[in-house]
Amino acid sequence: LCYPKLYEECNLSHQDIHNEYYRNILSVMEFLNKKNETIDVMSIVDVASRTGKIEKIGGIKLLTEMSGEQFTPSSFAKNQKILIENKRKYETLLLMNKKMNELLEEDLSTFQEKLFTDLNNITDSTVTDEDKGDIKEALKEVIEDMQTERNGTTGASTGFIMLDDYLDGFKREKLVIIGARPGAGKTAIMLNMVKTHSVDNKGPSVVFNMEMSSSELIKRMISNIGNIESGLMRNPMKTFKEKHWNDTMNSIGVLGNSKMRIFDKPSIDMAYIKQKCRSVAREFPNEHMLVFIDYLQLIKGDPKLETNKNLQIGEISKALKVLTRELKCTVICLSQLGRSVEQRQDKRP
Repeated sequence: LCYPKLYEECNLSHQDIHNEYYRNILSVMEFLNKKNETIDVMSIVDVASRTGKIEKIGGIKLLTEMSGEQFTPSSFAKNQKILIENKRKYETLLLMNKKMNELLEEDLSTFQEKLFTDLNNITDSTVTDEDKGDIKEALKEVIEDMQTERNGTTGASTGFIMLDDYLDGFKREKLVIIGARPGAGKTAIMLNMVKTHSVDNKGPSVVFNMEMSSSELIKRMISNIGNIESGLMRNPMKTFKEKHWNDTMNSIGVLGNSKMRIFDKPSIDMAYIKQKCRSVAREFPNEHMLVFIDYLQLIKGDPKLETNKNLQIGEISKALKVLTRELKCTVICLSQLGRSVEQRQDKRP
């Protein structure tokens, strides 16, 4: 009312105001703004009078009192932030009361994921940051990036020179799908990538494997790191020589000090994947985390989409992409392709 130009900085809508009089006053201000009319006491009184709502805004007396209050524009952002914070607290209180009943009826992991989403929606419902969308800072970053001389890739190394050249490494906030028919070596390639990131480059890796146990995967990693023939790993007590035992112990030491985490539940859903990834991201803040999933079709999707597998896979892929943005990580997901490719002359997918 005192400084109408501040309306341009207002992130509140009339629904955000709990007090009825103030809510209706802001509603009239929104109406005036849409009509490109001046926001002042007389305009608000005029609109309220014509619509028969003068009493709903507390009358002329309240408006006059408000416009006469001491107020400095510099405190606007701070006051608005307090209002938004109180609104969020109120909405969170209502949500928690509602969720108490749902907790008794739903599966715990599903409930936790829905609760996390609902709480995020409350946070996102009102814009509170002061980002004006100014691109100057981004332009500065681009120039600095272009003027930086690089040796190698800008993303995390894949472990394969030609692939690094082609992709420029694994970039943050990217979802990468590696598709091949069964038995083509998808898991072997994945483990090589895990080794490169977590053993060679000391970065955090999260591995979700639904077909193999952690111990089986670790045996393959030991074989890879120690350069031990996989056939010898089947019965080490018979086949190992002293050198093999030394290489194994060295490999175990290297793996024990790595930032690799393996989750081998035979049945997992997106709620489980998100929960574990967030936990590891908190353990290694600001580091480039790679998430490996073996494989896409084994992730449990929404039961409502069970009859349409393509739609279910699409929803899972979308959720994985959102996860990369949220945690600023890279997700590498293996995908099983049909064996019908064997019948074709050209076997490229």
